[in-house]
Amino acid sequence: MDEQRAVLLLMLLSLSAASPSPSNLALNKATSSSGQHNKSSSPSVVVDGDQSYSFTNPSSGRFCTQCFLSTLSDNPWWRVDLGGQFFITNISIYTGAASYTIGPFEILSKETSGNLNLTDDYSQWNVIQNVSTLVSTYEYPLPTAVYAQHVAVMEKENPLNPENQQSLVLTEVEVYGFGE
Repeated sequence: MDEQRAVLLLMLLSLSAASPSPSNLALNKATSSSGQHNKSSSPSVVVDGDQSYSFTNPSSGRFCTQCFLSTLSDNPWWRVDLGGQFFITNISIYTGAASYTIGPFEILSKETSGNLNLTDDYSQWNVIQNVSTLVSTYEYPLPTAVYAQHVAVMEKENPLNPENQQSLVLTEVEVYGFGE
C-alpha cells in the first residue's frame, strides 16, 4: 500500500504544475478542540473561509468573534476532520492580529480515526512541524506531502512562562492538498 501511495504522490506532483492550485480541504469540515472559552468562540469558525476577526472587551461576554479561543489549559488543541484521507501539501494558520500570537506550537496529522483526543492519544499523532517562535500568521509548504485525514494545531508550553497555562487563538486554518 505504501508503494501505491508513493506512485500516486509522484503522479499528483507531476500533474500539479499543469493543474489548478490545490483546494482548501478544511473548508467547512467538522472540527473539535480541547475546550472553548465560550459559545461564541466555536472551533468550527476556524474553517469558514473567513480570515477576518473582531476582538471585544472580555467583560462583554464575547471576547472573540469570527475566531476560536480555547479555554486556558496545558497544551490546548484544535483539530479538523478532512472527511477523508488526502495528500496534504500546504497548511496556513492565522490568529487574526499581530498582537494575538501562538507559539510555541505543533502542527500534527493523523491518517485514521479512532481516539482523536490529542491529550489522551498524543503518541498516535504525527508531528508535521514544530514551531518554536511566536507568530500571528504561519504558512507552511510541506517539503513532502503528508497523507492524513485529521490535522491539528496544539499550543505547547511556553519555556519563558512554564508555570502558566495557554490559550489557543485561531481565526482560520487552511489545509491544502489533493485526494487519491
